Amino acid sequence: MTLQDSKKDIYRTLLNYSALGLEMGFCVVIGLVAGFYADKYLGTYPYLTFVFMVFGMIAAFRAVYRAYKRLKKEDDEGDHRNPG
Repeated sequence: MTLQDSKKDIYRTLLNYSALGLEMGFCVVIGLVAGFYADKYLGTYPYLTFVFMVFGMIAAFRAVYRAYKRLKKEDDEGDHRNPG
């Protein structure tokens, strides 16, 4: 692996994790907005806002779990390529 390839891998990893942070934030915000407007439409404030916020948080944790699984898989594949 050359230095140029190593830099590309570092940048790719940084972009993946910065995208993960954005995805987590968007999950929660979209849940809050959807819950707020559902509450506004149905007149049930703050119940659906809370429920959809929790759904957004679950989606954010799911995104983190998927990123962890992807990282673990890449790490395992790297171990098989470079034994010892």
